[in-house]
Amino acid sequence: MPDDVPSAIDRTTAADAGLEQNGHSPAHLAHLAHSAYHESAEPIRPDLIRCWWTHISSGGHGVSRILPDNCADLIVRDDGVAWLVGAATTADVFATSGPSTLRAIRIAPVALGVVTGLDAAEIVDRRVGFDDVFARSLSTALAEAIWLDDRAAVRRLLADSEGDRALAEGYRILERRPGADIDLVAEHAGHSARNFRRLMRRSTGLAPKLIQRVSRFRSFVDAAEGAGRARSLAELACEAGYADQAHLTRECSSLSGLAPRALLAERRLAAAAAADAADVVGPESLTTVPAPPG
Repeated sequence: MPDDVPSAIDRTTAADAGLEQNGHSPAHLAHLAHSAYHESAEPIRPDLIRCWWTHISSGGHGVSRILPDNCADLIVRDDGVAWLVGAATTADVFATSGPSTLRAIRIAPVALGVVTGLDAAEIVDRRVGFDDVFARSLSTALAEAIWLDDRAAVRRLLADSEGDRALAEGYRILERRPGADIDLVAEHAGHSARNFRRLMRRSTGLAPKLIQRVSRFRSFVDAAEGAGRARSLAELACEAGYADQAHLTRECSSLSGLAPRALLAERRLAAAAAADAADVVGPESLTTVPAPPG
């Protein structure tokens, strides 16, 4: 295995890992020079796969900020390196340089444990090579299928994975209703509150409360970007379910590393950079199936 992916579960720093540590959508990035990103939802096995994505960087230097999104990814790079990324609990900020292409699948949060066979809590804020997650034959076949965008093959390779549907429904409630009472959500899912918290951490890597915090924060970011500068932070905080603007500021600082105004300003710059990058990379690069890596 190449040196830049650990041979065992290992915590990595943002500077060491770069985009490869988390690999989450560049819609969550502050800035990445000359890059383009495309994703598409999974229509057949959404219980296992949330989406398929491709990220192409043609080079240049930039600084990126990846925000938490409750998700994990299976990523393959153009040199054949393949790794799993666990869910993140705070923003990852790092410098980037050099050209690269990544292809990946974003795992449905509750399916992470059954897809990998791991306790998802062990890989929060971490990455691990495919060979340390899957049997060698499955590791090789899965990396090749992801890189070639062979979706039927990926579904076939993961076909034996079957998650807890009641737990998945509980997760959906947490994500859509960040203010919901966790004990009531657990009851709805058919679990005791204690067992629900244990199973959710094992399946997603995250405690139910953190899932709600991240979901509320993502709602704020999406609403703020949709509204532009037309609405006040106090209004956006109320709409997202925060007690007040001060509550929003504390949560934004904790999850992104920036105060709300600074984060939104940074992301406006990112959007402008992404528009320029699309002209450099070209949309056709995102739809062409590449040759096998390595």
